[in-house]
Amino acid sequence: MAASSKPVIISCALTGSIHTPTMSDALPVTPDEIVEQGVGAAEAGAAIEFDWSRSAGLSLETTFDASVRPKFRLSANASVRVGVDLLFTDVSHTFGPWTRVLGEFGPDMELGVSFPVRWSEANGLDLSLDNMTVRQPTLDAPALMSSVFDQLVG
Repeated sequence: MAASSKPVIISCALTGSIHTPTMSDALPVTPDEIVEQGVGAAEAGAAIEFDWSRSAGLSLETTFDASVRPKFRLSANASVRVGVDLLFTDVSHTFGPWTRVLGEFGPDMELGVSFPVRWSEANGLDLSLDNMTVRQPTLDAPALMSSVFDQLVG
């Protein structure tokens, strides 16, 4: 059996499969958005290596990479309830609530994980987490809390 000379195309579902724009504002919709995300995927290293030989069969290798960029909002909520007990009745009133946003942080932080994934006809799925790389942001907790305190009292 001779090797096929037909090209093989492996695609990336940039627009998802059943997702709609109401599910995620990150879903590309316009042609320009789809091109931008496709170029971004290629620049980020989205790739898959494949090999075929008569003796070993088909084998695929890629790197799984996932990351999140959480955004946090820190706020203080307060209200005051004043009451008077007049022996035969209670009179009270609540003032507030007041909300004060103390700060937002996070979009520049990235949490991520990547690890190699291999599959071959001869050996099946090889999914070893021994070579996993975890990316986590460096947080300066004292500086963060100082900034929050300054906003609260300032």
